[in-house]
Amino acid sequence: MEPVSCKKLIKALFKEECVKIEKTAQLADFRVRPIGKLGLYAAEDVHYLLDAFWKLYLKVPQKVQITKPSDVELFKTLHSWRDEIARVIDENPDVIMSAAEMEALAKFSKSKHLTKDTLADLLKDNHCPFTILQYRRIIAIVNNDEIALQSMSTIECRNCHGSDHQG
Repeated sequence: MEPVSCKKLIKALFKEECVKIEKTAQLADFRVRPIGKLGLYAAEDVHYLLDAFWKLYLKVPQKVQITKPSDVELFKTLHSWRDEIARVIDENPDVIMSAAEMEALAKFSKSKHLTKDTLADLLKDNHCPFTILQYRRIIAIVNNDEIALQSMSTIECRNCHGSDHQG
């Protein structure tokens, strides 16, 4: 995507309002004091930026909507696990587990215990063989089962079968 000038951005976003931005002083030296008319120019220049931000922000779909701190921590843990796996097996992280799948797991009720069947329901569209093989680790992460996580072996490199490096 090419960068867009402020003038073009405002013109495109506010075309119904017929907004025109004056750009005659865009190369002026704002260090000179007193600032005089340049202050008014600067104020008019940024007047629409906050509205422009919100117009653009609302057009972009939000990928993850997690609000509870414990859910955010679980999402971060799943994200770290996914990225580590992706590096080791040289795969796109979204193939291993999408942001939507991590969000669903993060929002899974802490009062319930995640089971294999529930995990299968939550990840029903995930067809990555490695993710399917890692279901015990995913359940241990979601259930915060430190003992199970410590007892699991490390991930092997698919090139040399070592576990002390990424590759």
